[in-house]
Amino acid sequence: MSVALQEICIFAPSSKLTGKGNDFVTNGVPFYTSSSVQERYYETPTHFGPALIIGAAGSANVYYCEGPFAVTKSCYVLTLKNEAASRFDLEFIYYYLHSNIRILELGFQGVGVKQLPRNYVAELMIPELLLARQHKVIEILKRLQTIIHKNEGSISKLDKIAQMFFYRDFGDPILDNRFPKRPLNEMIQVEIGANIPQEALRARESEASYYLLKQSAVSGLGYFDETQCKAIYSWQPEWSRYLVRTGDLLFSRSNTPDLAGTAVYVFETAGNKLFPSTVYRIQCDRHIISGIYLSYVFNAENFHRYLQSYQTGTVVSMSNIPKTDLLKFEIPVPDMSSQQKFEQGITQINRLIGYKKVQLKTLEYLLTGLASTLFRETDYLDIKEELISLLQSSIVSGELPVDDFRRLELRQKLLEMIRTASESFGDVSLYDQAKEVLFALLDNQMMTQTMNAQEQKIDLHLS
Repeated sequence: MSVALQEICIFAPSSKLTGKGNDFVTNGVPFYTSSSVQERYYETPTHFGPALIIGAAGSANVYYCEGPFAVTKSCYVLTLKNEAASRFDLEFIYYYLHSNIRILELGFQGVGVKQLPRNYVAELMIPELLLARQHKVIEILKRLQTIIHKNEGSISKLDKIAQMFFYRDFGDPILDNRFPKRPLNEMIQVEIGANIPQEALRARESEASYYLLKQSAVSGLGYFDETQCKAIYSWQPEWSRYLVRTGDLLFSRSNTPDLAGTAVYVFETAGNKLFPSTVYRIQCDRHIISGIYLSYVFNAENFHRYLQSYQTGTVVSMSNIPKTDLLKFEIPVPDMSSQQKFEQGITQINRLIGYKKVQLKTLEYLLTGLASTLFRETDYLDIKEELISLLQSSIVSGELPVDDFRRLELRQKLLEMIRTASESFGDVSLYDQAKEVLFALLDNQMMTQTMNAQEQKIDLHLS
C-alpha cells in the first residue's frame, strides 16, 4: 500500500532567501539550497525540523534535518502531519526519496534551469510499511549513509586543502594586489554549449552512445562528475563540436543564483559527454593562464560574490552571466612557473579525490540496490538481507562492523551461513569478509571457540 505525500505531510511557508548576501557564518544553522551539496551556514533559521527539504530548481536533491535550518526560496520544506506520526517516520520518507532520486528527477520541467512543480511533489507516492519496519530500514540505511558521508567528508577535506594551497600561493583574487591584473578577453575563448532538442533525449529502443551533461555535473559537487548526464538517442554529427575534452574548463553560466558562476576543471573524461547550453566551455591561452588556476579564481568566495553582482535574469530562481560581462572581468595573473607548480600539486590531490569518488559511487550504487529490497511492502526484514548489507558496506569502507554484531541474531545468522560455506553468500568476496568479521568477533570475545576432541575439530559458540 502506498500513500500520497500530501496526505501525510504539509508544505511549510516558503523562505524569502536567495542565497546571496553576507549573512553566512561558520557556526550557524545548516543552509540548504537546490544544490546537491550542503556546505554553508546561516545566522538565523527560517524553519525548524524535523523536516524534509526538497530542491525545486536545477537538479533533484532531498535533505532531512531534525533541528533548526535555513533554506533558499528554491526549496520546498515539508513536515509530518500530527495524525500521520503513528504511521510514518519522516526520516523513512527521506530515505525512500533519497534512494529513489529518479522519482524526483522525472518531475522537473522547463528549459534552462528546470523547475519541480509543487503539485508533483504533493502527489508522490510513499510506501506504507509497519512503523517498526520503517525504523529498521532507517537504521540500516543510516549506517550506510554514515560511511558515504565519511567519504564525502574526505573529499571535502582534500578540496579544502587545495583551496588552502591556492590562497597561500596567490592570495584572495579580489582583496590582494600582489599580481598584475588582465581582462579575461585577452586570455580565454568562450563557447556556449549545445542546445539539444527534447526530441533527441526521448528514450528509444536503441542504446545511446552519447550523453548530455546535467547542471549538477558542473556545479553540484565542486568537481566534474560526468555520471550526471542524460542519454541522447537521436545523434547529429555536428553536435560533436560540443564534446567535453580533457583540459576543458566548464563554467555554469545559467543556474540558480548561488550556483551561477561556479566552474570545474576537467581532469579526465570518457569523451562521449556534451556540455549543455547552460554552460560555457572556456579555453585558456596556455602561455598566459592555467585552466586549473582560473577555476580556483572563479570559485574563490569573494570572486564568486563579485560574479554574482553581474548576474541577470527575470526568473527569480534562475540567473545568467552574459559572455560579454564575463570577458570584461579582470583577474590577477601570476607568472606561469607559479601557476604550473600549483597545477602539479592540484593534480596530485585530484588523483586522491578520484580514488575517493570511485569508493563513493560504489557506496551509492550499493545504497540504491539495497533500497529496492528494503522498501518492499512486507512486514518483516530478513536477517540475512541485513547481514549481507553489513558485509557489502564493510568491504567498501574497509572497516569491520564489529559493534553491529552485538545483536545476537546477527551473530547467529553469520555463524549459520559460514557453516554452510560460500554458497550461502553467493559471492566469494562476501564469504571472505564474513570470515574476517568472525575472527574479529573472536578477538572481541563476542564468540568463543573450543576444541572438540572426539570429532577432532574446533567448535564455535555465541558469547
